[in-house]
Amino acid sequence: MRKWIVAIAVLAALASAGAWNLSGVYAQEAAAPAAAPAFPGPVMETERFMKKFADPLMENLKALLAQEPATPRDWRKVEDEAGSGAEVAVLVGIRVGEHESKPEWQEMTKVMYDASVALAASAAKKDYADTKAKYEALVQSCNACHQKIDPDTLPVIEP
Repeated sequence: MRKWIVAIAVLAALASAGAWNLSGVYAQEAAAPAAAPAFPGPVMETERFMKKFADPLMENLKALLAQEPATPRDWRKVEDEAGSGAEVAVLVGIRVGEHESKPEWQEMTKVMYDASVALAASAAKKDYADTKAKYEALVQSCNACHQKIDPDTLPVIEP
């Protein structure tokens, strides 16, 4: 009896891992899935990406820093948003396209990354004056990039 339980458990594990699949016995084979884009690489165009990720992040930081965070949890939210800003900078840095091929693209994304990391470090210390200054430096890095890359269409962010 124990051998049957072990055998059934092994067969179940193989089937759930995809190593042994009985679904093709009674059904036609499914069509091959569409080829996935090369990894890693951007999926969205930069403008759409920025509206989806960077814009809400900057709005959150603006709201969080409108006044001094009152609790350790509030400070952690600022730190986390700043960390997200660094992650966004990394993802912005891998974009491809007309603007992204400009030589200053990598330089500007590095400035955004550094400003976000500095903001996160300041928030971790719970120093409001310094954190506010680091936030304004992050905003300035965004605006400087917008001015260099496409001053006619990219927004000016207000701190």
